[in-house]
Amino acid sequence: DTTNYGAHMTAGDALWAGVPIISMPGRTMASRICGSILMSGVGSGTIVSSMEEYEDLAVELALNATAYEEARALAAGARDSPLYDIERKVREVETLF
Repeated sequence: DTTNYGAHMTAGDALWAGVPIISMPGRTMASRICGSILMSGVGSGTIVSSMEEYEDLAVELALNATAYEEARALAAGARDSPLYDIERKVREVETLF
């Protein structure tokens, strides 16, 4: 994920495919969407607050197979999270009308 303009729906597609995402939210809404998607789907484990943390985590995931598989399993688990629970979202909207 980039810092000035985040992944948006590409992040959703990546999580659906089980691909880990590292995000560094900035000050603008456009830079924070991927972080919100991650929080809804897998938690904050791959959300960082500095470029140094971003690079360190990227290197860790690239070089440490166990860390990568853990991040991948979290990403794949997003499919079972409220983020992708369409029936729940429909019920929530229907109760508003």
